[in-house]
Amino acid sequence: MEEGDKTEWNDKAAEDKVRYKKEMEDYTPPSDDDDSDASSEDEKPKKKKAKKDPNAPKNAKSGKFGGVFIWILCVYTRPNMAPTFSVSSVHVLCGC
Repeated sequence: MEEGDKTEWNDKAAEDKVRYKKEMEDYTPPSDDDDSDASSEDEKPKKKKAKKDPNAPKNAKSGKFGGVFIWILCVYTRPNMAPTFSVSSVHVLCGC
């Protein structure tokens, strides 16, 4: 930035500083006892948790349980298989 541009902005900043000090002479901060909207924004009402209906339909079972079951089956059946099988062939034989 050139020196001429800097002086223009420095002059504007000095004017604004004088304006700010003049406005702050008459300023009185709000009291803490005042019930304004700002305090209500900080305190949000808590949502109540809805009670679960015991007669509501259950969720569908996921496939994760079957995958875990097959993995456990592989763990127990792999030692009984021939040790020369590759990993992929063992998975095929176990049903993974």
